[in-house]
Amino acid sequence: AKMTLKAGVTDPPHSHHDHLVYVMEGDGLTIYPGKEIGDEKKEIPIKAGMALPVAAGHHCVKNHGTKDCEIVFFEQKPKVTMKFGGGSGPGANLDCCTTNPNNYKVIAKTAGGRLVEMTLPAGQGDVAHDHPTHYLYVVNGGRLKLSPPPGHTEGSAEVDMPAGAA
Repeated sequence: AKMTLKAGVTDPPHSHHDHLVYVMEGDGLTIYPGKEIGDEKKEIPIKAGMALPVAAGHHCVKNHGTKDCEIVFFEQKPKVTMKFGGGSGPGANLDCCTTNPNNYKVIAKTAGGRLVEMTLPAGQGDVAHDHPTHYLYVVNGGRLKLSPPPGHTEGSAEVDMPAGAA
């Protein structure tokens, strides 16, 4: 989900499962744990491109920064399993961060999932790999060619990936 919180605004108390936050824009947040704003708080300096895990539970968030905060958060529902596998042949059961360390990087994680940043320059490919059940949010768009693993001929596609697509 994507959220914009104007500078100086506090959102109402709410709760989540463990989740991961990716900062698109902003410079400061304060998190108040619990069902109402109290003395306990955690100020977090943020910047675009930053990712952080947020523990499950009730909280509210105040944008104490000087500009609007725009974040994308990824919430792992308890019924989804994060298990590699399901494929066969080259690339099956291989983690993208292991097979392509220059293109994929874990930038935040919780017990139930992780946030992986993928950077793929124009014209460059990666090597065969597998993914667990996952979500995708496009920060900078482009055209992506998806190819089947070596030895397979079906399943190739070229897709436009506009910024903001999920």
